[in-house]
Amino acid sequence: MFISYITSFLEFICYYIFMKAYVSKSHIPTKTDLFAAIIIPLILSIIPEDYAVASLIIGQIVYIFYFFCANRNSKGLNNLFLYILTYDTLLAIQFFAALLLSLFPAVINSPYHGIWGNFLVMCLSLPLCLCKPAKIFSFISEAAVPFRFVLLNTHLILVSILLFLKTNPNRLYTNISAIIITTFILIVSNAIVLYYDQKMNLQRHELSSYQKNLPIYESLINEIRNSQHEYSNRLQNLQTLSSTCTNYDELKKCIQTYTYEYSKPLHAYPLLQIDKPLLAATLYNLSCQAEKKDIGIQFDVVSDKLESHASEVDLSDYLSILMQNAIEACSPGDKIYVHLSSADGQTQFEIRNPVPKFISSDEITNFFKNGYTTKALIEKRDNVPHGAGLNNLLKSVTRKKGTVGADCIEHAGNYWMIFNLQI
Repeated sequence: MFISYITSFLEFICYYIFMKAYVSKSHIPTKTDLFAAIIIPLILSIIPEDYAVASLIIGQIVYIFYFFCANRNSKGLNNLFLYILTYDTLLAIQFFAALLLSLFPAVINSPYHGIWGNFLVMCLSLPLCLCKPAKIFSFISEAAVPFRFVLLNTHLILVSILLFLKTNPNRLYTNISAIIITTFILIVSNAIVLYYDQKMNLQRHELSSYQKNLPIYESLINEIRNSQHEYSNRLQNLQTLSSTCTNYDELKKCIQTYTYEYSKPLHAYPLLQIDKPLLAATLYNLSCQAEKKDIGIQFDVVSDKLESHASEVDLSDYLSILMQNAIEACSPGDKIYVHLSSADGQTQFEIRNPVPKFISSDEITNFFKNGYTTKALIEKRDNVPHGAGLNNLLKSVTRKKGTVGADCIEHAGNYWMIFNLQI
């Protein structure tokens, strides 16, 4: 029983390592993990070796229960697929470890072959977990139903193979090559389906963004049309002032009144030059939000055609993060300056907003650290964590071979915070 317990304990460690790696959690064990580390190996070790199939079924049940308990905040279906992904990954590694152990007959015939096998699986698991496989589970949790169905079928096939080997343990090493080839084909098939599923997800996301923001872009066009009508009407009225006003003072007063009422410039007009309607709609929506807070935004669009290897959806998200940060840093009456251009196949975006004091380079560096925020009052009021936007922006832009930076300058006695994005 001791050998069986150690074997089951090493197997639990493998499950634990991959579960934490897939969900990007700290490997420091919780009370649930410690309790499971004792109970699960104990349950599996008391099952006689003659009941291999029962051991497999009971093992799946207790591990699924453990995954649900260890990730209570996640959706139930995601926990199920987290277990399937972890189980199938370990099963593939176990088949590979069995191939390696087949080269050492002395180990296979040893009563400790289960311990050696799981120890080898654990050693092979550690390098894979260092590669941060959390992105794989993130893709699966966002995947469509067809891929999840394929993954579930893959799991059932692998479990069927394992059940066959449990009932015919002597066939493992004689059919190891066929098993590994089958497992490899299943893994590649799932990877291909997941790849195309992600492409479909990206297209659905882009379509959703267009559908959400195109009405905003249409409202920008309507605003310009209304402004043109207003301008034409006022121009006609100005033409009649010379005949309706009897003296110079009256004419002067009427002109001042008309021009004051129409003094608001069409600040969003440069956005119409952009060849990316989704981006234009996003910037226009943010400018409207700033206007409600009595914060002015001046757009300087140098290039009407914006070239970038980032998608329009990603570009809109990046600029939205920088714009929102600038708006939140401003007070009523402040003005934000936005410069947008394109050169050498890249889009350059610069945004300037006033700040009450000079910000050192060390503090600017902290802006891009995860969890760092200057919004202490906001965080205290709404109890929502802040400080991840710029950190996520930096990571995403860096992955796409772009650059993002910030600086603080003094001009005419005023301090300005400048963020630059090039991608």
